[in-house]
Amino acid sequence: MFEPSDRLVRRLYWVCTGVVGVWLAWAATWVNIDFDDGYSTIANAQYFLGTTSDYFWQRGPFLALVLVPAEWLSGWLGLHPFDVRLHHGSMALLHLIYLVGVGRLLFQHFGARPQTLVALLAALLTPVFFSYAPFISHDLFPGLLTLAMVKLAHDFMVNGGRARWY
Repeated sequence: MFEPSDRLVRRLYWVCTGVVGVWLAWAATWVNIDFDDGYSTIANAQYFLGTTSDYFWQRGPFLALVLVPAEWLSGWLGLHPFDVRLHHGSMALLHLIYLVGVGRLLFQHFGARPQTLVALLAALLTPVFFSYAPFISHDLFPGLLTLAMVKLAHDFMVNGGRARWY
């Protein structure tokens, strides 16, 4: 059974997540411009769909593969090539899933304490997140890698042993 403070922290987390979700949905709907690296990633998604023969080598393939469904749907709906709202919607959904996943992991590991919520909100809801979340971003992977490294280091501190490192 959760303590009353646990429930309050979880409710506050879901309220914040809901606000972020609404903001991401609004941004994905209304922001219809991207930076050059975003357009390059979309062009790489087109390459994977076979609609172009050019591949932009300076952009990795992962996000282009993530954007393939949005690019396919965009073409199927006959949207203008510079209409990037479906792509932003895909990235907004990915960011929201990331926020929920990290929140669940932190609460599972550290408990639904006010400190955990403050740390989560301070780390993920920065001006950088709010400025760039609807745009096509490659910044999620380094964050996941950092989170995994912190977890591995913590587990090593608590349990010892080198079995995980090999």
